[in-house]
Amino acid sequence: MNVVFLGTGGHFNVLLDIVKLKNLNVIAICDIKKNINNKFKYITENELSNFDTKHTSLINAIGFDPSKDTRRNKFLKFKKLGFKFLTLIHPSATVSSESQINEGSQILSNSSIMPNASIGQNCIVNTKSSVDHDSIIEDNVNLSPNTTICGNVLVKKNSYIGASATILNNITIGKNCHIFPGSVVNKNVKDNFNFINGRVFKS
Repeated sequence: MNVVFLGTGGHFNVLLDIVKLKNLNVIAICDIKKNINNKFKYITENELSNFDTKHTSLINAIGFDPSKDTRRNKFLKFKKLGFKFLTLIHPSATVSSESQINEGSQILSNSSIMPNASIGQNCIVNTKSSVDHDSIIEDNVNLSPNTTICGNVLVKKNSYIGASATILNNITIGKNCHIFPGSVVNKNVKDNFNFINGRVFKS
């Protein structure tokens, strides 16, 4: 199976480390920048659109920016064209056989996914993050480094959980929410709201 990266940058470097460990065959990078890594061929999105979707898988290396929809939009665009996205799990991660990791999600180093947890499509579970039992992380969610998701938590799609934030048991985080770094969330957060130091405000 041939592999093409979407995007370059810091997140690309993290994922490339996993790709090297798994000996995947990277044939190109799809990005307008062409001076990041000279080891690979660079192609445009139009060129990628002509690739054989049956023999080419994609890795979404676009980082999650809570102020932009770029990562989600590229994922949806190429899914509609028939491409499959690889799910990447770092060898140091602990992932229960009773959990579910969906297409295109990335489980990074020293993170943990516990029994009956579910990770949606196109998510990032970053370094040393944990998702405890029976929690559901919907599509296109970012868990920043050292995030703690306790048991029976629901994080709805397109939400961003900042570094070292903790979501306590039985909490629901709505769609398109931004939980700021270091926050301890002890109450539900409605769709399109932000949470910082116990304060909830409209995004």
